[in-house]
Amino acid sequence: MDNEAQKKRNQERQAKIDAIPGLAEIKVELAKAADWRRRFNASFESEDGAGWGVGPRPDYDFEAAYRKYPQAHAYLVAEREAYDANYELADIGQRALEKVIQGNWKEALDDMEREKEEFVKRHMWD
Repeated sequence: MDNEAQKKRNQERQAKIDAIPGLAEIKVELAKAADWRRRFNASFESEDGAGWGVGPRPDYDFEAAYRKYPQAHAYLVAEREAYDANYELADIGQRALEKVIQGNWKEALDDMEREKEEFVKRHMWD
């Protein structure tokens, strides 16, 4: 495949990701929560300590957002699995992530859970 064709495929894939309802909103809130947690933890390293000056914890109902935007939630779950340190689990997550991007989020989660269970059964005595 030439560079132009690959570039077009990447753009189409990104457009599908960008079109997942609620994904951008949830990612922004996840970043805010992670930043707050980082600042909160760092506050214990300072002389002031104990979370002083960090400000209130971000108030975002992730569970409600996940219910409202199930495809976005499926994307985040599959994406997290796709970065697993175990290459087999990462492959399972990557395949699920591609299904979510194509719009088959329910099937993707079901397949991912089934494949993870099979993985655990295969490796339970390792």
